[in-house]
Amino acid sequence: MFVTFEPGGRVDRSGETSFCPEAMPVPRWAKGTPVERLGLVNGKIIDLRQVKQFFIDPVGALHPARAVESWVPVSCPWDAVMVRDGDRWRVRDDGDEHRARLKRECRRTILAVLSERTQLNLWGQLAVLGTMTSRQMTAAQQREKDAIVAAREWIDATIAECRAAGDQAREAEWPPVPDSVTEIAARF
Repeated sequence: MFVTFEPGGRVDRSGETSFCPEAMPVPRWAKGTPVERLGLVNGKIIDLRQVKQFFIDPVGALHPARAVESWVPVSCPWDAVMVRDGDRWRVRDDGDEHRARLKRECRRTILAVLSERTQLNLWGQLAVLGTMTSRQMTAAQQREKDAIVAAREWIDATIAECRAAGDQAREAEWPPVPDSVTEIAARF
């Protein structure tokens, strides 16, 4: 069996290697080792389980060797899953699944009250009403604007609760839906 490697020492999984001049024979000790667990460091094929420090490329892939100076070092197991956290990569932890579940629940909670189409209609109506002064609006238009603003505030509060619950590793306590939001949602 032959393998080729990307810059940085990860196995190149892009295609056939048997006719590639850069292909390297897999050493006897590595027979039966999953190919994704093999790496190349200083011209030698290694078992990535032996590596204690990897380098992260811009898309979050781990490499056993630094091929580009901008790649960031990280200490982690060879099979660690990296997640984007703001402007940096980090190893996924148990809290990430909790946060992901909360995000899905938050989205379902919001969409159960305000569908995407309803939200688009509300924000469009708010844009129209936003061009009017309070003197130009009828009482009904002012109530409608207030209800749409309440809908936006409820969505923001729901998202804020989602983030807080995720950061504090607790279950979310969703804010109650104001009556005016339920009523305006029915109209739009």
